[in-house]
Amino acid sequence: MLFDLSLAQLAALTITLVGASYVRGYLSFGLSEILIVSASLITNPIPLIPVIFMCEIILTSIQGRDIRRRMNWQHVTLLLVGAAKTLPFAFFAILAFGSNISRLAISDILLVLSLTLLSGFTLTRVLRPSGHMGFGAVSGLCNAAGIGGFPVVASTTAQRLLPLSSEPL
Repeated sequence: MLFDLSLAQLAALTITLVGASYVRGYLSFGLSEILIVSASLITNPIPLIPVIFMCEIILTSIQGRDIRRRMNWQHVTLLLVGAAKTLPFAFFAILAFGSNISRLAISDILLVLSLTLLSGFTLTRVLRPSGHMGFGAVSGLCNAAGIGGFPVVASTTAQRLLPLSSEPL
C-alpha cells in the first residue's frame, strides 16, 4: 500500500484531501496544514511532507498566473529571502527529531498560530523590511513541517494588509 498505509488510513487521508482541497480553493491556503495535521493523527507525517510540498508548489504556480500582476513583489521577495535562510536547517531538524517530536512541533505551531488568528491580534503599524524577512524566516522553519503558509497568513492578518498589497485596510 502507498506509504505503508492501511486501506482505512488511505481512505481517511483521501477524504481529508477532498476537504482540504475545498478549503484551499476557497481560501487559497490551508491544504498543507489540514493534510499534515490529519496525517500526524493517522501515521508518521514526515514521508508525506515532500509530496504535499510539491502539490503546493504546483497549485501555487497555477494560481500565480492570475495574481502575479497584483502582488507586492518587494514583500514576497523579503518573505522568500527570510524563508531561504532557515528552510535548510529546518529540514535537517525535522528529520533528526523523528516523528513524535515532529508531530508535537506541528501541533504546537498550528495551535499558536491559530490562537493568534482567533484572538484578532494586530500590529500597530506595517512591518519594516526586516520584519517581513523575520516572518519569512519563521515561514521557512514551518515549511519543513509543510505548514509554511500559516505564518505568512498570520503576519498579513496581524498587519491588517489586503491580501495582494502592502496597504493597510
